[in-house]
Amino acid sequence: MIFSAGTVLVLMMIYGTVDALGPTVFARGVPGAYEWIGYSVVFVVWLALPLVHARKEGMISIPIVRDRMPVRIKRWFGIISSIIVTALFVPLFWRSAIAAWDSWLAKDRLSTLPPFPIYPAKFAVAIGAGLVLAVCLLGLFSALTRFAHRARESRRI
Repeated sequence: MIFSAGTVLVLMMIYGTVDALGPTVFARGVPGAYEWIGYSVVFVVWLALPLVHARKEGMISIPIVRDRMPVRIKRWFGIISSIIVTALFVPLFWRSAIAAWDSWLAKDRLSTLPPFPIYPAKFAVAIGAGLVLAVCLLGLFSALTRFAHRARESRRI
């Protein structure tokens, strides 16, 4: 996924450069460049988001506070944050998947020259949200199983 996001980002830069140099070199710009670049941002963000979420160092944290917390509190915060992210991404994934499917059936397009189909961007949002949700659910499952394992271990002692 990150490769796809990087590829789209490189294509955006090339397209933007050609459009910026077009009026000088060819006496005209690239038609639809502004719309295509804005449209491509959706792919860059939503295709990279699952990897960013999977890598914990990509998350916002306050090390001054986190480093002073006991391990047990850190675990609880990890579980609570996973539950909150899951609660946010379930409806986002659900609604974006429905919107993407409806857009696919209607063959929605931007009214530009040339016309761009909208449904690939909507599918990128749905796929990205679904993958973030999967990563979050795996993390939550892992945290809960570790928590349950440690609770059983503490009862044995």
